[in-house]
Amino acid sequence: MRLHNGISSKSMCSLNPQMQPKLFHESPFIPRKLIALGAAALVAIPFLFSGCATSAAGIAMPFEKNVLRTEVGTEGEATAGDAVIVKGVMEVPSRLQIIGSIKSSMPGAMGLPFSFSIQECSLAFVAQSSTVLWYAAPDSEVTAKHSMLGSVLSEGDHVGIMINRRSGLAHWYVDNSIHNHRRPGTMVWSRAISAADGVQVIPRYEKMVAGNSTYKAITYGGAYDGKFRFTLDEFSVGQETSKEFFFTINENGSTLVAIKGVLFEITYHDSVLIRYKVLNSFD
Repeated sequence: MRLHNGISSKSMCSLNPQMQPKLFHESPFIPRKLIALGAAALVAIPFLFSGCATSAAGIAMPFEKNVLRTEVGTEGEATAGDAVIVKGVMEVPSRLQIIGSIKSSMPGAMGLPFSFSIQECSLAFVAQSSTVLWYAAPDSEVTAKHSMLGSVLSEGDHVGIMINRRSGLAHWYVDNSIHNHRRPGTMVWSRAISAADGVQVIPRYEKMVAGNSTYKAITYGGAYDGKFRFTLDEFSVGQETSKEFFFTINENGSTLVAIKGVLFEITYHDSVLIRYKVLNSFD
């Protein structure tokens, strides 16, 4: 949618035993579904945040509520698939975008380091606990290797970023539980993300994924047989509804569209796009 009016790895945790990263095997929270990138399966994960101790060099990423709302008077244009009017509160980013790549190391078993890398890519939200958000990179964009053992990842393992929901502090993590013949989420290593890593992490709010988020959108679906097609989608955690609406095209002037209290005027249309003005938005 286009609107005319109306966004070195030098800071690893110390090898002091009290600051070494721990395995995520303590009291489990209610299992959530984890998308196993590169595998077609969904598995339950019962891990709890207990990673690398935070140092002053750690990067904090406190998330604020991202409020989306199309205001009355907004004028814009849309092609098929574009959201025309939206209202929502996104509390959790649906993905993290890494600008730059990271090639570094973190302490593993007995404090011995192993290397890991993530290429510049988009990390998908895969799970949450009451204290941690988890974002995994595509399998094709990551490595985790030990100098003597070679790769320490198997299909279904993950490399990415975990974020403490309370402090906002972000850590790189490697979950190689499957490689070690363990239950997913029970063998996870981490270290704090540092400014010295030389990457930028940008949260992207593109859809509702977790938290107390809600989202409504009216999306243009194109024109067929003399009618405009729109879809009303409503999302909340654990619930999603979608309903189609059709409106006869007024070939001699503008067309008014009214959907559940929302009112907008289509002032122009052709085979590709519509132009519209919002007269009444979501409450």
